[in-house]
Amino acid sequence: MSLPNADAYLTGARPAVCIPVDLTTLEGPSPHLAITLLRVANPDSVALSILVTLEPRPPANARNCPNTEVPTQPTSIVLGDLGVYPSDQPGRYALDISAALKRLRDSGQNLANLRLRLTLKRLHPEQPINRLEVVLSPPEWTGGAS
Repeated sequence: MSLPNADAYLTGARPAVCIPVDLTTLEGPSPHLAITLLRVANPDSVALSILVTLEPRPPANARNCPNTEVPTQPTSIVLGDLGVYPSDQPGRYALDISAALKRLRDSGQNLANLRLRLTLKRLHPEQPINRLEVVLSPPEWTGGAS
């Protein structure tokens, strides 16, 4: 599988990717996030989903994005869990993030210092994921943010 860039794919060895985001300009009555799975290579037909969370960006000297199947920050806000079905099919997912943004604003979180975390999850932990690869497009924000 050809990988377009290092931040645009998930694999069994790299089940999480973190993308810095600045949501200070995201306005409007119904902000959304769109995630597109461009390619899914899943020769073992592993049942999977992709957990989408927002979390504070760590200090510059901290590890960028731990390669774990479980988000590591207790302050993570879940935006959605993308059920990939059929498990080898690409697709586009849209998430309404208005409730998450309200929680972030109400908590006083710095909306300019966040990261979007996409985490590969297998629904049956005993299934191997070493041959699993998912290629993602850059996230698309609607409502004013880039």
